[in-house]
Amino acid sequence: MAEVLKNYPELSLVIEGHTSKVGSSAYNQKISQQRAEAVVDVLVNKFNIASDRLSAVGYGEERLIDLGDTAAHAVNRRIEAKVELTKKVPVAR
Repeated sequence: MAEVLKNYPELSLVIEGHTSKVGSSAYNQKISQQRAEAVVDVLVNKFNIASDRLSAVGYGEERLIDLGDTAAHAVNRRIEAKVELTKKVPVAR
């Protein structure tokens, strides 16, 4: 993803952190935000992506893939990235 961002400076990312239902809602919210921020940190500090092109959002257990309490709940512990495109339009004068 870092290479894509370097090659397309008009793109930005929203990094979304998610968790399973294991643990309290408050803890899951906190850890999902930390998870997203960790990815942003790597993109900024290791790959030199401008921080103003990245944002981190923690969703906790709001957007579960697996709704059960089975061992498959690990699929809920994930990071997703949403690509945003900024198109610059010339201003008519």
